[in-house]
Amino acid sequence: MKAKRWFSCAALSVVFGLSSAGAGNEADTPRKAKGVESTQVRPSDLVPPRVVAPCKPDHCPFAGQHVTVLVTDHVPILTPIIELKDEYEAATGATLEIVRMTREEVYANMISDMTNRGGRFDAAIIASWWLGELVTSEFVMSYDRFYDDPRFPKWNIADVLPAPRRLLSYAGKKIRDRQ
Repeated sequence: MKAKRWFSCAALSVVFGLSSAGAGNEADTPRKAKGVESTQVRPSDLVPPRVVAPCKPDHCPFAGQHVTVLVTDHVPILTPIIELKDEYEAATGATLEIVRMTREEVYANMISDMTNRGGRFDAAIIASWWLGELVTSEFVMSYDRFYDDPRFPKWNIADVLPAPRRLLSYAGKKIRDRQ
């Protein structure tokens, strides 16, 4: 087994879309259209709904395990991870460590960790434009052979919107992280 598993770097980039990093401070400023009032909602104003119930004591599937995720300190990317931390820990029994870095530091640290097999990070929220390099460097692999395997949860790639769906494949093959 390699130093540590990498959980779907490519899929995480789709979900959290670092490619939307262009959203800047203008999103923090309420806008007023002629005759229309606007409301500003801050991340702390809303509580996300619970998706997964907490595991029962002594029946947590990953009790005692530790997961470290590398994420940019860019608020629209970081906030969902922070919001889901408690729910993740309650549902799995594992602890989640969130390592925050600047956008510039995330790539360098992730590539260094993967290249040197350091095992410092189990997951990383990445920019979609890094996908080609990750595939050609063999840090991610095709999951074509697992897609219809009954041992894995069934999902339909056609249910994913077209733009993110394109990030789930490279050179005509479905891709995922290498383990």
